[in-house]
Amino acid sequence: MGKKYFLTGLFFLPALVLFSGCAALMPESGAAKVDYINDDNSGVQIWTLINNELSNDEYNVSTSDFRLGVEKYARAKEDARYFLKLEYKGKEWLLISGKESLVLYIDADRFVYKDCSEERQSGEYDVHETLLYEIDDKIILKLAGAGRIKAVITGEKGSVTVYFSRRNIMNIKEFYDEIVMAVKEPF
Repeated sequence: MGKKYFLTGLFFLPALVLFSGCAALMPESGAAKVDYINDDNSGVQIWTLINNELSNDEYNVSTSDFRLGVEKYARAKEDARYFLKLEYKGKEWLLISGKESLVLYIDADRFVYKDCSEERQSGEYDVHETLLYEIDDKIILKLAGAGRIKAVITGEKGSVTVYFSRRNIMNIKEFYDEIVMAVKEPF
């Protein structure tokens, strides 16, 4: 009887160590990470920082959230393009749009953005708005090195102020170091 349990333990122990090690390497559910898309047919590569959830004082965090990611879009023989990707999910539409729909306060500097692309979807219990703002890589560097970042998001239903935590800034710094700087020639 003891030999059977010993042999079973020998089999499951390496599996347990392997799976617990892999679990430590996997990002936690909802944690910020980089998503990568490579379309061989069109020659397009896209890297997107996703799940970079911001904190806010004005909306109930249990019913709404704001995420601000960074995106690198590259196509063969063209310069890379960069975007801020703003995502809002909540119970009510904000109808984010306009020439000052995103204002970033990066340390003492103010940057105003007008969306270049927007998408709205509604589900059974919530609404989802996604907007892209074209930027250059110097803004990503500025975000990555910032001490304090505040964003004011404006829509037809009003304005919301959200804040970047140290973790949000570190996520952008990692994206800058690993994607913007390291992936210079994607093809």
